[in-house]
Amino acid sequence: MEQLKQFRRRLSSADRGKNNYDINPYEPSFSARYIGMSCVTEDFEPAVNGHILAAQHVKRLQQDCKAGKTVRKVDLSVSANSERGLTISDVLTKGDFSFQLHDIAYCCTNKEDPKIFSLIVEREGQLQCHGFITSNAAKTRAVCLALSNAFATAYDISLKKNKKLKSKKIRIGRESSLEGKEEGTNELGSPSTSRAESTEHGITNFFHCISAWFWMKRLNISFS
Repeated sequence: MEQLKQFRRRLSSADRGKNNYDINPYEPSFSARYIGMSCVTEDFEPAVNGHILAAQHVKRLQQDCKAGKTVRKVDLSVSANSERGLTISDVLTKGDFSFQLHDIAYCCTNKEDPKIFSLIVEREGQLQCHGFITSNAAKTRAVCLALSNAFATAYDISLKKNKKLKSKKIRIGRESSLEGKEEGTNELGSPSTSRAESTEHGITNFFHCISAWFWMKRLNISFS
């Protein structure tokens, strides 16, 4: 959050009419042009070759645009809600599609053209590179920083939910233990088990699995 505040102050100190972008910490929005999608079939290691692969696929997309492929105007909305993540809305058709946060594996700006940024996402069972171009480099960096902030916020929310579930599980366990001592054993001779405790145990284990899988794929941000 502090990084976003510093970045906003730096933009504001320049030409306010040109380079100032109000980064709403909840769901900031930006205008851009969508230059297309390219399937990533190469071995992908974000920290090793993420930037190289993104640059290669962006170059292909640029070549397609030069060959006559339509570049669409879109609105981008960034949300810390893991289900919404990044929403891309077509300005002309009003249609939209979203990338959930846990499906976004990599985001970076382009070295050759800093107005371009790309995402590598997992979609429909495959890795895809999606390219976008904004009006200037400052806006491109603002989009990437907004995505980074969304991940940080979603991560904090995940930790708080996890802590709350753990506390609830402990409380239910204690209550069930007291009930068990009072009621003794059931007809089969086994200790009586609270249905609420069993359900809560299952929910907690499920959350642990999802949380671990989700945050193993935290977004990698790279700036040129």
